[in-house]
Amino acid sequence: MKTTYDAMLKKLEYEERAGKLIPRAQVESDAFAAARTARDHLLMIPKRVAPRIIGLKNISDIEYILSQEITSSLTSLCNILKGNNKGE
Repeated sequence: MKTTYDAMLKKLEYEERAGKLIPRAQVESDAFAAARTARDHLLMIPKRVAPRIIGLKNISDIEYILSQEITSSLTSLCNILKGNNKGE
């Protein structure tokens, strides 16, 4: 048991030094920031879309506009998460 534990510990130490591991706190912080950015983008969709769909009666037109806006927001989020701030 001890040798297995020692081997696992040495592997973790090696991977940490080699840059293959990221500290848990950093992962949690990055995940929280990504979720907050996603939330902010999604919550802005109604404000951006409402003026464009007000008065429309054709459901297909409304669905198209909503789909465009959702796709645009998701693309923007992907760019932000990849590190290209083109999405902002």
